[in-house]
Amino acid sequence: MNEEVYAQKLAWFKQNERPEAVLLVAGDPGRIKIAVAWTSLDVRAVEKPSRLLGESEREIWDWLWANAHYSLDDLAERSSLTVPLVQ
Repeated sequence: MNEEVYAQKLAWFKQNERPEAVLLVAGDPGRIKIAVAWTSLDVRAVEKPSRLLGESEREIWDWLWANAHYSLDDLAERSSLTVPLVQ
């Protein structure tokens, strides 16, 4: 059940992407590399996502990230960044 909810909530965010997000990476070569690398990265829901506790946009966004599975090593390799991506 949670896998289906995850897919639905993620689809909503993708359909409602705002062009202003481009401003967050514009002019920053490292962020541009990460954004480009992200498009080819294998990102999926964890096997058993936790239960969504709230319906605010922020709560859903945090829940999506908490239940996303991806490799930081692959992201670093694809973006050719050598600095730690997460502290």
